Amino acid sequence: MMNESTFIQYLNERKFEFVRAIEGIEGNTGSPDGESLYFVQKNDKQYIATRDYIADEDVLVSLICKAYKKSQIEDRFIREAIDNLYVEFPFNEAISRKVEQLVCDSRKLETQPFTLTYRLYELFYLVLQQLNDQKKDTLQSRLADSKSYIDHFYHAPLTRVDLAQRAGVNVDYFSRTFKARYKESPMSYLNRVRITHAKSLLLNRNKTIRDVAFDVGFKDEFYFSRQFKRQMGRSPQSFMKRSILSLKVASLHHLVTGHLYALNHLPHSAIMNHSYPLSLKEAGVVEIGQESVDVDKLVTIQPDVVIQKAPMSDAVQTKSELINQIAPVINLAYEGTWREHFTQIASIVDCDQRAQQWLEHYEQKASSLKDSIKKYVGKETVIVVGIGEVGCCLYGMRNMGAVMYDDLQMEAPERIRKIAHIKEVTLEELMEINADRIILTVYRSHKRLPSQTTIVQHLKKLSRDERWQSLKAVKNKQLYGLYDTKHLYTSYNAYSHNLLLNKLSEFFVT
Repeated sequence: MMNESTFIQYLNERKFEFVRAIEGIEGNTGSPDGESLYFVQKNDKQYIATRDYIADEDVLVSLICKAYKKSQIEDRFIREAIDNLYVEFPFNEAISRKVEQLVCDSRKLETQPFTLTYRLYELFYLVLQQLNDQKKDTLQSRLADSKSYIDHFYHAPLTRVDLAQRAGVNVDYFSRTFKARYKESPMSYLNRVRITHAKSLLLNRNKTIRDVAFDVGFKDEFYFSRQFKRQMGRSPQSFMKRSILSLKVASLHHLVTGHLYALNHLPHSAIMNHSYPLSLKEAGVVEIGQESVDVDKLVTIQPDVVIQKAPMSDAVQTKSELINQIAPVINLAYEGTWREHFTQIASIVDCDQRAQQWLEHYEQKASSLKDSIKKYVGKETVIVVGIGEVGCCLYGMRNMGAVMYDDLQMEAPERIRKIAHIKEVTLEELMEINADRIILTVYRSHKRLPSQTTIVQHLKKLSRDERWQSLKAVKNKQLYGLYDTKHLYTSYNAYSHNLLLNKLSEFFVT
């Protein structure tokens, strides 16, 4: 049976997507539609469990879900089976009502999938509260719980009454004690959290003020505008029309920096390291960390906006929430293409026209190069192999693959088409693929970037291996080195992709 910490770990390692709820037991488990979590009530106990822990006659409701877990190799979430879950807790009326609400909502055709998933996480949250038996039930802990609830569910229609009921105290008493502890009323804190998130949405400039107001929980756009001006000293319209020339952008990833570089709009500050060798310091860009952001430096700089890759772990998510208190944070979704990221960033820094011109030039260049490469390479297959400190990897359809296989229509072996980002590879697997041409680049294995010396030594070792020697590309001397510039060519951004076009032209045409 899981305790609070193991249940939290189970949830943190996965993303859940709710499909539907039905009364009784769901017979079809493990289907593409989803897998079942069972809500069971027996005597004075309730529990949520997977199939291997339950008896059919005890099941009140089947919760059909999909679960996704972050891949240890590829930088993405992949579907996984839901199993080995058993969490038991005392009977709780609020949990029962939440399960009933899930059943009711899932029957309504107009209910949005996001709403159902949101309800599922509300259920998880209630269960965690029940499991929190080691924390003393004091008023202070309940106030902290209310504050945390606001942080996570600010976009929900919360009222003082809702929050007081969660804390189990009178509404007026709740408001007084919350203000005494946090130096502001609960509704003032709620509005401040909402405005913080609203700033990020306004900077994206792809939503109306009305949309932003509703997205962060305000029912009235005019009330939202008044609250925004009260906190920020200017209206949402003024905030959106601020002077772009004075906008201080902090880049927390070289993916972002590369896009800004292509727009000829350098960030004010950025994470800098040898993995993406641009001369940023010489250009006056302020360093705010090497591998991760130095929050103290960020506080000192006070940027107008922070742009980063969307967090892929809870630790990064927590840090992101902290940064959001310093400046609006724009997250580039992993699912987005590099062109979408590029135009999103261009919109933030008011370089839409420049981005459009850049993309038009890129498309023309890629189209011309595609024809030239086809003439010289024909139908020969080309793969990208990363060389790490230990081991190698294959680069898939993202990053360099987006340029080679999508934009230039170069031939990718079938196995490469099944790799979204990267995948560790053995010499035996390389022998099975046996590509006509191989581009060699860097592989950040075990979170360490190999030095130039290490790569050369690794390649010398490979050159003495009979399996490596048997590869078609090695026999025909069709190897191309692209490892002396770290991730300059492999990063998923406009600047790197344009450089890669030049390098591929050099390899295969000139």
